[in-house]
Amino acid sequence: MSNKVIKEAKLNTSKKKKPSQQRLEQTTGTGKSLGARTILIAIGIVVVLIACVYVGIDQMSPKVVVTVDNKKYTLNDVGYYIYQGELQGNYMASFYAQLGTDYWNGELDDEGTTGADQTADSVMSEITRYATIYQEAVAKGYSATDEDKKTAQNETDTLTKDMTTKQKMITGLSEKEIYNAILEKTIAERYRKDVITSLKVDYDKATKDITKKDYKQYDFQYYFVSTKSTDDKGKETDMSDDQKAELKTKMEEIAKKAKTEKDFTKLIGEDEKTIQFNEDGQLLAKDAGNENTGFDVKLDTKITKMKKDEISKVLEGENGFYVIKLTDNTSTESYDDAIKSAKDEADTNAFNEEYTNNIEPNHTTNINYDEWEKVPFGSYSS
Repeated sequence: MSNKVIKEAKLNTSKKKKPSQQRLEQTTGTGKSLGARTILIAIGIVVVLIACVYVGIDQMSPKVVVTVDNKKYTLNDVGYYIYQGELQGNYMASFYAQLGTDYWNGELDDEGTTGADQTADSVMSEITRYATIYQEAVAKGYSATDEDKKTAQNETDTLTKDMTTKQKMITGLSEKEIYNAILEKTIAERYRKDVITSLKVDYDKATKDITKKDYKQYDFQYYFVSTKSTDDKGKETDMSDDQKAELKTKMEEIAKKAKTEKDFTKLIGEDEKTIQFNEDGQLLAKDAGNENTGFDVKLDTKITKMKKDEISKVLEGENGFYVIKLTDNTSTESYDDAIKSAKDEADTNAFNEEYTNNIEPNHTTNINYDEWEKVPFGSYSS
């Protein structure tokens, strides 16, 4: 091959066209298209991260369960009421447990209502009521006084003092949330009392049926031995006459000893298992002879005829033998309590009417049942 041909070949090789830059970008995805795609991917990642953060914050943030006017109450804000409601519910649960029923989860009526349902309704009712009264109080110019703050702090300290770790971890049961809830309630209660005072309740009418004669109070101490026996199946039957006679003899020894011993409370030894002593016997005149409210229908009249410090002989009651000492028949405690209870009821009725007619209609309440129904009543306070 001649040098000319070789030269032309070299020249042709050096001048061979390269693929255009545009084609390379289309083929490999580099260049401008690669940058745009990267930006789109980055934006997608950021959007996903923002969504995840939003969901996380939404899940962790306190949920609003009720709004009264423009004030929102989260689970943290109402944790105090949840805890208090559960304490009352636990009392009912212990009662139902004796009947073999699960109060919190068992159906208590034909509609399938559970104790948890009842407690949730009761707690929310109290929350909205006090929140509404508080809003009305604020609208009327009420604010926290030093005395209100002191009361709220004392109640907070008392409540948190003996709480378990689990109870302190309940939603909203930090000291701050408890204090705030109690402070609002204290202000609301102060306003409620002022409203009642302004209503001028007729206490004479409320207490007209309560007399000192009916509420004459008889306080006594007594020794008792049962004349009933219980079989393996729990059935109660009367003891035999011989057994009763033996028990009566033991009680006669007690009555005899009572005549000489100065301390009526110490007539039996600690090892005595049959005879019982009770120092809190009480009977009201209006209840005497009533098998549902009296002490013992066979003994009530005898007790009302005893004199202060008098000790009875052996008395046979409905279910056993007694030796009774009347310690006081002058106390007005029951009468005073009945008067106070009647006045309190009259106050409550008067305020409830005022609340229904002139307070509640001024305020708007919105309950977030989607969140409220998630509250697991029956698992917080125990």
